[in-house]
Amino acid sequence: MQRLAGVGGSGGHLLPNAGGGGVATEKALPFLTNAIGQLRVAELKDVCRAAGLRHSANKTALVARVLQACAEGDTRCIEAVRRAIARPADLHPSPPPTQPLRAEADTRCVCERNEHIGAMVQCDECHMWQHGQCVGVALHGGGPDSYTCERCRAALLDPFLPPVRKAPASRDANEAVLRSWYLPGSNPRKVAGFEPPQKHVFNFHISPQQWQEHFGVLQKPLGRKLSLRSFIANAAGKRNHRWPLHSQITLNRVRLAHEQQPQSWDGVSSKDKNEDRPLALSPAELRVGENELVIESRDPCRHLLVLLFVEPRSLDAVLADVLANPLSMDDALQHVRSIFGEQDDDDELTAGAARLGLQCPLTHLRLRTPVRSVRCKHLECFDLQPYLQMAKAARFPKYLCPRCSAHARPHELRVDPWMKQLLAIVPADVLEVEVEADGSFKAADEKQVPSRKRKRVESVEIDIGLDEDNPICLDD
Repeated sequence: MQRLAGVGGSGGHLLPNAGGGGVATEKALPFLTNAIGQLRVAELKDVCRAAGLRHSANKTALVARVLQACAEGDTRCIEAVRRAIARPADLHPSPPPTQPLRAEADTRCVCERNEHIGAMVQCDECHMWQHGQCVGVALHGGGPDSYTCERCRAALLDPFLPPVRKAPASRDANEAVLRSWYLPGSNPRKVAGFEPPQKHVFNFHISPQQWQEHFGVLQKPLGRKLSLRSFIANAAGKRNHRWPLHSQITLNRVRLAHEQQPQSWDGVSSKDKNEDRPLALSPAELRVGENELVIESRDPCRHLLVLLFVEPRSLDAVLADVLANPLSMDDALQHVRSIFGEQDDDDELTAGAARLGLQCPLTHLRLRTPVRSVRCKHLECFDLQPYLQMAKAARFPKYLCPRCSAHARPHELRVDPWMKQLLAIVPADVLEVEVEADGSFKAADEKQVPSRKRKRVESVEIDIGLDEDNPICLDD
């Protein structure tokens, strides 16, 4: 769940000391209800285990169980709740802090005011904080479950055209980002065409050192370019590139041709086709010193623009990055157990064996390098190399899991060592296995498919006694 902070509060959930109990605990119940309700199911089960409570239930029952134990003054439960919350403090309301909640080094916003002001949101990738109002993220009601800043979205957009990295293993997108801007939405009259389109002028500077570093004679074989990428500001879950609707882009008074697909109408509303491509600015379109970028649009949505240096990357290099970051065997076995759910001693029903296919859904061949996204909840895998080859060949790659459609960009893929070991043990002609809850497996028995042939029906002649003198009349 996304962490939020704001001026005028402690920035975290407030909890009582373990030895409080009594009246202090009763006064703290409103705060406890809010704090415990934001815990995940797995965290609630950990609290129940630590407090000696039953942990086999849904989230509503678990929250009620933990609240009841806290209301009764169970010190073990209160202490477990304190540990479960990310930023524990006293449950009693504390006065507003006089110091900023975090240093300026942890804050980076498009407004370039790197200080803590108002409600803020943290990026899941780089862990930097931004002003929610500046990046168009609504923080009322708890904020989004996940958030990725504009720089990380731009850096992860195309794995085959990533930001320039000074160190081979570096994932810091700030090394290559030149500028980022916030583009507010147009008012209804501009969107409808009653007023001129919204116009924004952005200036950026390229120093002689940067020009020589990226576009110099020695760097020409690398094919480096300056890429302009755009994203919807208030759509944290959408990672695809999107230009403002009906936009025109001018760089140094030269009109740029950018690929933007019109929205499609599904009978209810207009939807994006997700087929907008970012702009790659060559050295011929740029100049050393000041550059002027002008964008005119008629879009009610707010956008974030990122300008960064990029360079092509080969398929083998992307494959090597994924292979260098596999799952551990313990995490792989834990994922297998999570598929069957937790087995408690007081449960009357136990999960049986599950069938697991060993074929890639893309090639329909036996898996060679089984991978799965960190966002996938299923056990089945797909083959790494065909997946990346298809993404590289596609004009508009989606980077979604072929089984559950979860986000599956290369940095989110993990090689499953348990599945890899299974493929090495099971004979090559076996395409399906039965998996138990403890991670053991065996070749699945072939199901006998019932025959679909129709039974042959012998023809029978029936004499109903009709003649020409006594016909049957269907009308009453």
